[in-house]
Amino acid sequence: MKKRSIVLILLTALGVITFIDRINISVASDSIMMDLNLSESQWGWVLSSFIHSYSLFQIPLGLWGDKKGQRLVLTVIVLWWSVFTGLTGMAGGFMALLVVRFSFGLGEAGAYPNMTGSIGRWFPKAETGKAQGFIWAASRFGGALAPITVIPLMAWLGWRPTFIIFGVAGILWGIIWYFWYRDKPDQLKGITPKELKEIKENQTTREKVKVPWHHHQKQAILAYPDHVLVLCLGFLVLLFLVSDLPGKGPGI
Repeated sequence: MKKRSIVLILLTALGVITFIDRINISVASDSIMMDLNLSESQWGWVLSSFIHSYSLFQIPLGLWGDKKGQRLVLTVIVLWWSVFTGLTGMAGGFMALLVVRFSFGLGEAGAYPNMTGSIGRWFPKAETGKAQGFIWAASRFGGALAPITVIPLMAWLGWRPTFIIFGVAGILWGIIWYFWYRDKPDQLKGITPKELKEIKENQTTREKVKVPWHHHQKQAILAYPDHVLVLCLGFLVLLFLVSDLPGKGPGI
């Protein structure tokens, strides 16, 4: 098996973990609200706290990964959010849960920017689309898997131990990633010269590229406001549709 296939397996597993960890709170909503005596308004704040930190820290954590490498940064952020996944099961009230979920979102914000960075380091340009497809499909699979894993565990152990179990799963992933993965393929023991050649001959450029936002730049993003607007409206509609589902919230 090629070493980059193992990288993809690890990243795909992380894609599953990210969505299970973010959606499990919606699956467990009734039990948590009843146990902590939370109102609908308080529950809304708990769910939205994740979205706020998730949106605020995606770019900074992506930049951190580009600078320090995805081996370190993915390990740190996965361990971070896994700890706060476990702490969700230890929350004693509204404020504690609010802080825990905000902190959880802070960690998860760096997941996909850094997974994308790892793909750029390890995959030839011709394979990056397929690799991204596996990761995004895995995340949706994780969302579908959440109810059929959370509900039986809650029925058996209760909601608090269930969150601790999911936290431990993320910590195990972080340990495996740190001790096996390397930011540069040629630093990994056992990789063949043939695979190194495949990666380097047609690899995505790692040169710094200025994002073309302004109209005066070639193929500027803001030169097509209709496209940007449609994309934003599409995500907004999806957010409202998911938010209106019973027991759901903005955890997509």
